[in-house]
Amino acid sequence: MMNFLIRTLCVSLLLCAACTNDKHADAEDTTHAHEPKNEVLTGPLPEPEVLNENYQTVVMKGDIPSPRKRTFGKIDEASVSVTYGSPSVRGRTIWGGLEPYGEVWRTGANEATVFELSENMKIQGQDLAAGQYALFTIPDKDKWTIIFNEAYDQWGAFEYDEAKDVLRVDATPLPLKDKKETLDFIIDGNTVAMQWDGLHVPFKITKE
Repeated sequence: MMNFLIRTLCVSLLLCAACTNDKHADAEDTTHAHEPKNEVLTGPLPEPEVLNENYQTVVMKGDIPSPRKRTFGKIDEASVSVTYGSPSVRGRTIWGGLEPYGEVWRTGANEATVFELSENMKIQGQDLAAGQYALFTIPDKDKWTIIFNEAYDQWGAFEYDEAKDVLRVDATPLPLKDKKETLDFIIDGNTVAMQWDGLHVPFKITKE
């Protein structure tokens, strides 16, 4: 009888310990789960995925649905780079649907798109000092607004503050002959352009 009671007590203690461990595990799993972490991806560049005489594009973080990419090249004597999340169309209506007209857009996915310039240049004829900027846009059917905002280290456009805009310029969206499934930036001569779905949206960068 005594042995039976001892065995019963031991089993009860083991069951209690297991329950306690399960509760701690559940608590750890739900603490700060999936909290967005913004990181501006600068520093040494990996080997380029796409090569072009004007620019290179590298995948900085590829294990996510909208890979983090960087397109970089030279315009005149200035180094230019755009770091962005690259979403896919996946059968969705993009312009006027997923990305509404008339609203500020991060111009990519996840973290804000980061535009970097090594020298003072002109964007669509207007001065922009060397530095890093969040590149936001306001899409519309016939005209886009390109925004360079000093708060480049932010998540999307959720905390966008117009008071921190350094420069706004207009750009004209042009149709693409072949639709692009994934969003990308290109550098062509003195032009940087975003391409996605059926649109090509360029803006010019010049020294003078």
